[in-house]
Amino acid sequence: MKRLVNIFTYIFFPTTSTDAKMELDFAWRDWRQMPQEVGAYVRLDKGGSLICMCAFNYVKGESCGSLNDIALDRLSTILHELIHAYLDFYTCRCVEVLDSFEENVAQAEGHGRAWQRIASAIERAAPELLGYPLNMGRFESLTTAWKDLKHWPSREEVEGWQLVSRGSE
Repeated sequence: MKRLVNIFTYIFFPTTSTDAKMELDFAWRDWRQMPQEVGAYVRLDKGGSLICMCAFNYVKGESCGSLNDIALDRLSTILHELIHAYLDFYTCRCVEVLDSFEENVAQAEGHGRAWQRIASAIERAAPELLGYPLNMGRFESLTTAWKDLKHWPSREEVEGWQLVSRGSE
């Protein structure tokens, strides 16, 4: 899985040779006692960062071509967490732009405007780049933090992100 994380980083988050590189590790977790936990991006106290994923099947469903829903969901989860890693690694937290950071990155438990824009772009590009549709959980991520939103997206943003509930399609 770490190799897949590196491949997805290369495809979806390209950098130049002069950029600082986003180094990530991967670990499986036993979250059977917390069924809501599917994946997580973690910045380690000792340095470095980690993408964790539940080691047990948490989705049952149909298949899409040669991949079943579990495999597609795992791919989506890795990319979902890679967006968090990318924003954590490359976003400016300078005092002069702290309000902007809160509004665009940190709010909605890290699923603010910047995360939504990137996730939307990845979902649109995935069928062509990977050959499979992905569901990054964009709508669910935003509605989970609904009551805590300080900066609501505009109608234009919601339309631009193609942010709709999968149940309403």
